[in-house]
Amino acid sequence: MDKRSQRTRDALLEAMVVLMQEKPWEAITIREICEEADIARSTFYIHFAGKSELQEYGLRFLELELRAMPTSRSLDEDGKLGHLPCILQIMMAPQHQFLFKDAQSSPAASLARSKMSAVAFDLIENEIRSSRYFGQNSELSIHFIAAGVQMAVHQWHQQSVESGLGLMLEELDGIISRTLQDTRLLTS
Repeated sequence: MDKRSQRTRDALLEAMVVLMQEKPWEAITIREICEEADIARSTFYIHFAGKSELQEYGLRFLELELRAMPTSRSLDEDGKLGHLPCILQIMMAPQHQFLFKDAQSSPAASLARSKMSAVAFDLIENEIRSSRYFGQNSELSIHFIAAGVQMAVHQWHQQSVESGLGLMLEELDGIISRTLQDTRLLTS
């Protein structure tokens, strides 16, 4: 894709995110997206067949961004999930809060939240499976950890907790470490 096309798609995606912070996806029109992006409606249709295709593009973009984020930690080296800071950074970013707040929930936001949660779940599960902890922990504990991260982020958004990413990461690291250690002791 050439740079101009990429800039246009990026502008439309950014406009979509801005508008979704203000109102439900179903209430947003293509005209509003184009006005926010300062792009002609005909140009929108050169790049996307409709709003749903733009939303899918945005979700793929977020997924690729999350999967490509470098990790500086490792379960095997320091007992900490490498992808966890990346997952929290994406899920707790102010521009993504509309995906996780129930008050602004819409079918489109629920679908987006579900897809992002599935990506986070997959990253956590695969990381545990490829670590030395895999043979020592049950499937249930792996799923418990992955689901627990999602629920912690959900609770953080619902309660508008003042703690930031660092505190959330520290607390989750402790819970995950204890869960992996406790389960390993139970299965030995």
